Amino acid sequence: MLFRSLVTLEQNLVKDLVISAVSEYGWDKLKYWVNSLNQTGYDGRKAVIVFNIKDETISKLIENGFEVWLASEKRNANNDGYHFADNVTFQVPALRHYFYWKFLKDQKDIRYVISTDISDVVFQTNPSEWIDKKFDANLELMYQSEGLRYRNEDWGNENFQHCFGSEIYEKVKDRSIYNAGSMMGRFQTFVDFSLNVALILANAQHNPTPDQAAVNLVLSLEPYKHITQFNNHDISWACEAGTTVDPSKIEKFRPNLLCPEPKWDGEFVYNSLDEKYCIVHQYNRVPEWKSVIEKKYE
Repeated sequence: MLFRSLVTLEQNLVKDLVISAVSEYGWDKLKYWVNSLNQTGYDGRKAVIVFNIKDETISKLIENGFEVWLASEKRNANNDGYHFADNVTFQVPALRHYFYWKFLKDQKDIRYVISTDISDVVFQTNPSEWIDKKFDANLELMYQSEGLRYRNEDWGNENFQHCFGSEIYEKVKDRSIYNAGSMMGRFQTFVDFSLNVALILANAQHNPTPDQAAVNLVLSLEPYKHITQFNNHDISWACEAGTTVDPSKIEKFRPNLLCPEPKWDGEFVYNSLDEKYCIVHQYNRVPEWKSVIEKKYE
């Protein structure tokens, strides 16, 4: 049995779904994501696919209204990961798209799927309300730029070439990087996109975090490049602080940024138009933000 649900919710209304996947982390790492989402007034479905999580953490997720799915009850000999392919052990960034597909293909009555990272993400506003106001109803997926092109960001540059080689890298090197930790899409398109990413990952060179490279490769192909809302970083969906704020990197990145830098008022993060970002991703890379945000969502 691939999945085992630990909570059953009524599913007779069409709702949005916020979903993430996690391995090893305890409640001390997850509570900021959970509490921030609950405080926005979001009333859609919430689900977490879990690998190797303690019972007490699962109980806290369920208490907070989350559907919890065990991706597998079989762990490897070292109890530190799950076998995705012969002789290769991947972690969550490689596994999640496959398990998103396995979980979502049997679901129904979902409008949009909102997928984020979990340990370094908080919500400042209700994601469903943001989508209603600012997502182009003629499109199917939405991704947020990191504010840099591949050729100007060392980690992404090396990660992509390691996964797919220099020839395929030429296809994306001048494109903006789109972050895999703050994505959204219409239900059926998101399901199929997840399967496409998972199949590409199955043929990628082993890397601890290959999913962003695979996501960006798929987004550069038909039909996805014409059915996706590609947000520049100044759109208020998600602040990607790792490239646009991180004090250890911003001096190097600043000359090549494709967007204005986010603004911090001591409590919330805004774009250049003074619109509050719905999602703040990688906030823990900015010490000033981290202390305030974690206190707020403790």
